[in-house]
Amino acid sequence: MEYFESPSCAGTSKKTLKALQKKINGEICPDKNIGWGLHAREHLSFFRVACSSLFVLIPSLTYIVCWLYFHHGDVQGAFAPPAFIASLYSIILVIPQLFSSRYL
Repeated sequence: MEYFESPSCAGTSKKTLKALQKKINGEICPDKNIGWGLHAREHLSFFRVACSSLFVLIPSLTYIVCWLYFHHGDVQGAFAPPAFIASLYSIILVIPQLFSSRYL
């Protein structure tokens, strides 16, 4: 998105421009909007979602094991702080999407 909003920051490459298909015979139909170009597709990256989940999961599991080791039988006390941190982390992940221009 950075290069889209400020293209002067992006360099140019002759190889990339040669690889793109170009419509050279005739005009693009104005009523049908058919032509050549790039189409951006947005999707979630499974790897990034998994890494961010492990970022919360590993410390939480470590905390739970340590808590249960020192406080025998206090399962509710072991799971309360990790549950709070996981819910706070999910809220923090959603906040940038709420303020993006797509949803306003």
